[in-house]
Amino acid sequence: MSISPIIRKFKANKIIYDYDLNSDILRAFSATDNIIVTQLPGYKKGKIKIVDVSQRLCELVPTLKELKFEQELHLSMSYPIEAITDSHTLESIHLLNDNSVLTFGRFGSWEYLDLHELNWESIL
Repeated sequence: MSISPIIRKFKANKIIYDYDLNSDILRAFSATDNIIVTQLPGYKKGKIKIVDVSQRLCELVPTLKELKFEQELHLSMSYPIEAITDSHTLESIHLLNDNSVLTFGRFGSWEYLDLHELNWESIL
């Protein structure tokens, strides 16, 4: 889930882990000075309210006063186990690219990139 802070008090390339077991946020990453990406549990897809995520982010980062929801990305297979040399995997990647589906993760750019290395403006 991508949330844009209205007030920029959370600098780029910072990550916060939410250790509260009752929270729906696993971690929040500031992709840029004005984009915060929150990782939510996959098994709760469609069951988490945006307002709850925004409120929790403001608790975790008290300098944030108001947030605006931008977009939700759901990645059902962030860490595929197929080998890149497998013909089925290569066909799947080409099919996804041909249909303008963003490949994200280990096979996304044919290289491993950490969160801070992604071009978030092109993703969102």
